[in-house]
Amino acid sequence: NGKGTGDAGEGTSTAGGSKKMKAPAPVPAPAKEVMSVNATGPREGTCTWTIPNFSKLKVDKNGEKYSDIFSIGGHKWRLEVYRRGAGIAKDKSVSLFLQLADAADKLPKGWKVTAAFSLSVICQHDPEKSRKWEGPKNREFKYKGDNWGFRNFIPLTDFHDAANGFLVNDTVTFKAKIEVKKSDN
Repeated sequence: NGKGTGDAGEGTSTAGGSKKMKAPAPVPAPAKEVMSVNATGPREGTCTWTIPNFSKLKVDKNGEKYSDIFSIGGHKWRLEVYRRGAGIAKDKSVSLFLQLADAADKLPKGWKVTAAFSLSVICQHDPEKSRKWEGPKNREFKYKGDNWGFRNFIPLTDFHDAANGFLVNDTVTFKAKIEVKKSDN
């Protein structure tokens, strides 16, 4: 009659009338941080940073944690996360920033790199429900450590709500998309 749960694509299957199929086991969290970088062109790419044991994250004295340094568009970058917020967002939001990590001694006076970028927190239940924030289209990074991002990246209540799928098994995944527009000196 088309109204049973098996017809709706939900529930358990009794194929052959004898065995029940189980739902797939949850994917275990990685034992350590994982970073992957994907170049989508000579001046653009994405970096994905997966952090297990997020609630136990070892942070610097100011509460921040830095990703490993990665290269996109001929420049070095890293992500900076504050799991309990930075500045006015402290104890209210997760804060996330993109930071220029090119070696300071290799940057000529007056140098800058102009880039467009976005930062996302990935919904592990449904990537379509991930949250993404766009940075300025022509953000100028002028020195090593220059950063740009969002203090109020995601409210802690939304982030920790299991139904939202951002923090699953105490693991979170952030993604940065960067397009280098130009470098000047």
